Amino acid sequence: MNILETIKLLKPVNFNIYAFAGNANKANRQLLMSLLHDKKLPIAKCGITQLRHDLYQALNVSGPHERAKELDFIDKASRLIGNQP
Repeated sequence: MNILETIKLLKPVNFNIYAFAGNANKANRQLLMSLLHDKKLPIAKCGITQLRHDLYQALNVSGPHERAKELDFIDKASRLIGNQP
C-alpha cells in the first residue's frame, strides 16, 4: 500500500476526497486506488465511497461522525506529508 504517493496527489485539492467525485474523475479515482493498492483496479471498484473508506483505513482515521473523521483525515494527511518535499 503506497499511502504517501496517494496523499501527495490529494494535497493540491486540500485533501478533499470529494473533489474526485463524478464521472469526469473516474480515471483519477482509478489512479488513486491503483497507487493505494499497488495494482490496477477496475473502475467499478474505484468509487468515491470506497476511496474514502480505504484512505481512512490506511491512516487509522476515527471520529464519532463523518465531519470529525474528515477533519482527522486532513490532520493526519497533512502531518504525513509535512516533512516531504
